[in-house]
Order: sequence, then C-alpha cells, then structure tokens
Amino acid sequence: MNLLLFPRLWPLASLFLLFSNLAEAQNAANPRESALRFLQENPSKFGLTKADVSDLRVTDEYFSKNNSVTHVWVQQQHLSIPVFNALFGLHVKPDGSVLTLGHRFVPGLAAKVNSTIPSLSASRAVEMAFAHLGFSDAPTPSLRQKINDRNFIFEGGSVSKRDIAVSACFEKMENGSVRLAWSLVVEPVGSADVWSMRIDAQTGLILGENNRTVYCQAGSVEALHDDCPIHSESTTTSNEQRTTSNQQKTTNAAAESYNVFALPVESPAHGSRQLVTDPADPEASPYGWLDTNAVAGAEFTYTRGNNVFAYDDRDNNNLPPQGTPFPNAGASLNFNFPYNPDGEPLDNLNASITNLFYLNNMMHDITYRYGFDEQAGNFQQNNYGNGGSGNDPVQANAIDGFGLSSPTLNNASFTTDPDGFDARMSMFVWSKSGGQLVQVNAPGPVEGIYAVSLAFESPDPFGADITNVPLTGDGVVVNDGTAFPNMGCEQTQQDLTGKIALVDRGNCDYSLKAYYAQEAGAIGCIICNSFEAISNLGAGDFADEVNIPVVMLKKSDCEKLRPYAENGLNISFVRPPTPPGPNFLDGSFDNGIIAHEYAHGISNRLTGGPSNTDCLDNREQMGEGWSDFFALVTTVKPGDTHDKTRGVATYVLRQPNDGVGARRFPYTTDMNVNPLTYGYVAETAGQSQVHARGEVWTAACWDLYWAMVEKYGFDADLTNTNSGNGRAIQLVMDGMKLQPCSPGFIEGRDAILAADVLNYGGADTCLISSVFARRGIGFYAE
Repeated sequence: MNLLLFPRLWPLASLFLLFSNLAEAQNAANPRESALRFLQENPSKFGLTKADVSDLRVTDEYFSKNNSVTHVWVQQQHLSIPVFNALFGLHVKPDGSVLTLGHRFVPGLAAKVNSTIPSLSASRAVEMAFAHLGFSDAPTPSLRQKINDRNFIFEGGSVSKRDIAVSACFEKMENGSVRLAWSLVVEPVGSADVWSMRIDAQTGLILGENNRTVYCQAGSVEALHDDCPIHSESTTTSNEQRTTSNQQKTTNAAAESYNVFALPVESPAHGSRQLVTDPADPEASPYGWLDTNAVAGAEFTYTRGNNVFAYDDRDNNNLPPQGTPFPNAGASLNFNFPYNPDGEPLDNLNASITNLFYLNNMMHDITYRYGFDEQAGNFQQNNYGNGGSGNDPVQANAIDGFGLSSPTLNNASFTTDPDGFDARMSMFVWSKSGGQLVQVNAPGPVEGIYAVSLAFESPDPFGADITNVPLTGDGVVVNDGTAFPNMGCEQTQQDLTGKIALVDRGNCDYSLKAYYAQEAGAIGCIICNSFEAISNLGAGDFADEVNIPVVMLKKSDCEKLRPYAENGLNISFVRPPTPPGPNFLDGSFDNGIIAHEYAHGISNRLTGGPSNTDCLDNREQMGEGWSDFFALVTTVKPGDTHDKTRGVATYVLRQPNDGVGARRFPYTTDMNVNPLTYGYVAETAGQSQVHARGEVWTAACWDLYWAMVEKYGFDADLTNTNSGNGRAIQLVMDGMKLQPCSPGFIEGRDAILAADVLNYGGADTCLISSVFARRGIGFYAE
C-alpha cells in the first residue's frame, strides 16, 4: 500500500470550516490579553453569552518554541466558584491571532446552577468519599487547615496517603444541569489509585470521579500465540555492545555510563544491552541525569536525578530502601551491573533499576525536543529557570510490591497530578502465565484472555489449580438476597450448577465466598476486585472446603463482563502452555511498557494545560492510544517498514517479537492484519474499555507516522524533528496541546490538522486527512 496515494480528498471547504475560529485579536503584544479579549468580544461564536465569559480564571499560559504559539487555558466560573473541567483553550500566534478548536464552557451557566451555598459540610463530603471507596468505618477526618469557606485541607488519616484538599466547584451533569459540589483528591492506602472526586454539596452523592492512576493492563490480551519461547540476550555480558558518548557534552564534571537495553532496543528479546556514555541530551538535561542544582557535577551516585528517581519498591510503600538506595555506581558514575537472562527479578535488580532510570530519562529528553518542556509541564525537580512548576520528577518504582505476601503482578501504572506534584510510575513483575488464565469465549465485544491471580498460587493457597484442560461455563453474578447481594457472604438460593460465579470483593473471606458459590453448584469462582488491580487471595476459615478454582479479576474487567452475565457470557479457565525461563520477568526491562506509562504523563499534562490532569476522563479519550504510539515510535529500528507487525508488551507476555502483544491486533499499516477503524469505537462504549478504544487511535497515528516517513524520510536520531518520523511525533505532540479538554477522536484529528497548519503551513493537510479517513476518521465521521 502506498500511503501517499489519497483514496479520498476532503472538500477544500473543510479547511476553512476547521479554522473558522481563527480570528485577529486587537493586541498582539500580550498573548493573555489577546486571548481574553478575543473570547470576551466573541462569545456568540461559541454559543455563549457575555455573562458566560465574564467570570474567568487563567489556569495556564505557556509558550511553544517550535511554532511560537502561546497556549492560554481559561476556566469558567460562577461567583468565583470554578466549573470542573469547563476549560477553553485559546492558542495565540505571534501576530495576536487566536486559534481555538472547541471548549467545555457551559452556555447559560448562571441559570443552570442549583445553588451557591453548600448544605453538606466539607468534612462530611470527605466521609462520603471514604465510604464510596470502601472505608465506611474510617474515623471522621481531622481538619488540618481552613483556608476560607470554600477551601479546606484535611488529614488523610488511615485512609489516604496524602492530605486531602477540598474545594467548592460546580459539576456539569449529563442532563445539562450544574450542581454545587466539593472537589477532592484521595490516594487510598493499599492501592496505587489516586481518585479525583466531586461530591454533591447538597445530597452527598458522588457526582463524578476519575482515577489519576492509569494501568497498563497488558495482561488483558485478545489472543496469545501457542509458541511462546523465552528470549535470551543475543550476546554474553563480555560481548555486550558499547556506544560512543553523546557528541554534545552536557555540563557535567564526570562521564555517566549506563549498561542498558538502549533505544531503539525494546527489551531483552529484541537485542543486547549497550554501555552508553553521557546519553543525556544537552538541551533537555544540560547538567546530565544525576544533577538537581544546576552546577556541574553529579549530586547523586545512584539512580536519582533531576528527571527521575528510580528505586526498589518491593515493599510497595513508594519509598526507597533504607540507607543509600541502590544501584550505586560510586564516584565512577559507571552503572554497569550484571544481567542474567535466566535470572529472577531479584537477581537482576541493579540492572533493571538502571534500565528503568535510563528509559525514563530518555523519554524526558526525547519529548523535550518536541515541546514537552518545563513550561508545558514536564517532570523535573529543578526547572533551571525555564518556567513551569518544578519539584515533580517521576518516582519510578521497580518490582513494585514484589516483597509482599500478596504482590500485584502482570501490570504497570502511572499517576499524573498537576504540574508541580510528583508523578509516579509503578513497574511490576510478570509471572510465567502473565496471569492469562481466564478466557472469555462470548459474546464478541468482551471476547479475549484476561489477567487474574489464582488462589491456588497464592502464598496461602486454597481452591483448585487451573490446568491446560479448559473448564468452561456460563458466567453468573451471585445474588444472595442480602443488603450486599453480590458479595456472596451468605448462601444463595441461585442454581449455579455448571456456572462460573462472579462475586464482589468485601465483607467476608474469599474462601467463604467461593465455598457458598461451590455449594450452589458453581465450577469456578471469580472475585471481582474493588480496586483497579489484581492481588493474591488470602485463604480464610473455609479454605479447606473449597475445591474449585478461584481467581481475582481487576475492577474494570469485571465491569466490562458484568452486563453480559446470564446474557451470553461464556468463560473458560485454562492454563496456556508453560514457557521456559525464569518464573518471573521484570517489567523494568520492557522499554515499550515504560514508554507507554511515561506517555500517560505527557497526554495528561498537555491536554487541557499542565495544571489540569483530569481532562482525559471522557469515554472517547485517547490516552491509551497516545501511550501505545510512544511505545512504538521510540523503538523503531532502521530498516523497519510500515507493514511490519508490532505488538506491545510481547517480552513480558513471553510472545515472539512479532506477536500480537497486549492488544487485539498487532500494529501495522496493513489493514488485512490490523482492520481497526473508528467504527470499532462504538463497540467499546464501556468506560473501562479504554485500551480497546486507544488501539484505534494508535492505528491511525501509526499510519500517519509511516506516511510522514514515506514522504520525508526516516532518521534514527530523534533529535531531528524535521525528519518524517520527527514530523509525525511533532504533530501528535502539538495536537495534544491544541485539542480541547475531554477530546474525542474527531477533535484529536482536527488538532493534528491544525498543528500541521501552524507548524508547516498546511503542507500535509491532504495527506493527514487521507490517513485518518482510511481508519474511518474522515470528514463525515460522527
């Protein structure tokens, strides 16, 4: 297929329609004034009144060096109370003209507000949030500080790892009304989740919630190859390749060296380690990777610096070990630690943390060149006087929770708070099966293989093992007729003969739930977690009585399956062939997963401005799509072609390098292999199916990448932003800056087209239009 052949050209009028909101402002000297004047003088252009734009707060203002555009983000307020996610992006060119691609303001806001005076106290709102998160018995939170009648800070107590800031806001409802609410953020203990919540200030109901922690879910795949060899490093340590140092030296007194799986190598399955010297980009990290004080010379001799702090978090407490964290290179700054491809995670820990540190820094430096810099909200301890808010390097947790009796396995996550607050990356270890023990056979929208934990394999095992002989039955949600009917803590009158029972976590032992399901005739039991994770299952008093397999499924996967229970849901418990090699693989050696997780931080900070990291909360958001895109583009090797099949997380899933990976289809421009189009989005309407929707966006952006490479050429040096691959990355990055809060596919496409006009004078409008139309995201897409 020649991507430069356009099967369908958009009407020329579409370009004028796209940029109909590009208007000349009266004052080009001050971008903020230009933006505000433009909005306040033209509200009717956007279906608003003057009153709707009279009470505004500028949340962010920053400058993009590549196209000299100043991005001004404005929040709508009523009586100085902000409307959650009611944001307007105003992008000001050097001549003062303003581009906007949509907004989330509420028309006629004042008439839609239900109240401006809360009848529910802020402390009571925190209690309601605690109860919603499963901490109903927690004591009343203690007030740490009252800022004013609309803003408070409460102690997290035994529930939240952080203090809880509570502020008055308005929440937009689906029926068009606007309700007064308390906005707060809770980081529950015992979980990597960080919940941003809005509690109705009159009724105490949960009006909205979104998790700032996103999970890889690479264990939830749609297909697995039977041939799953373990991959060994192609050369021994003594024969490992060595690379030359960065040609442009950073301002550092001693050379830094790292023995890692250097990009574009994706994992140990894809190539050998290399000893790289001074890999820091002098533009992005001018003092190297071990600096924080902007003075030549490293402050640290271990894996800590301005952009990331990588450490062993086997205790799952988000803290480095006591004493000097390892790996420690000493004064030589030579991070050269042994690696054994057949070793277990603890055997290779120094090497894995070094690799995790390296890849996080590489993602920082690469994306810095494309505009994810200090002003745009990147992750740095010291912003070196370049704007933005510092004190927010990535906290990169290796082997997260691996030392616990019930460790989390087969996953990865990234937590993004607003600019100025630390981000957190959690990398876990992966079991031989990858937890791939549950296969959903029907119906079509939820078919696939799901990652679980198995009670038989827990530290305190109970229940039956899962074998390579499928155990198959229809899925049924347990209902025991009590106040909490789906928790299965009492005997049910249901006939579950030959069924696989789905039971909610909570209120009683896992073994008791499984025992009651078994007594009703169930042949297997799925415990639905209340968190977005899977963990080992503790036994309890009835462990000896349970003789059916018992597994745990993460919250979102259960939510995906539940609507189909007793409505065609058919499930098999089956163990895939056991591959050779170590019992566990360390996710910190999979550069694709690390890049994927880091990219969540990029998309969350860029969409809606760096002070707003809750903008990717809508059903059609493309966060997972951008993350897969960055996993792909950072690991392209010279000689790769557009029709090559690429999977994500093939290493930890122990698949061949050309395996399908963690998605339904491998990525390729060949639509006979990857047929995903915009029409598939309608089949994944559930809020939890973000990965399935993200695949469609990645497929379109991957096509765009290769179309640009075909036209402008490929350069393995990612600092060359003018190569074909560089232009594709730049368009995607700038598209995130230009799109509105809570974007959908159409708005994301329009933002990339707008970026092409701003960056390159619209040189590739037809090409970009054709690429997106090919995946069903054309001019007439709805």
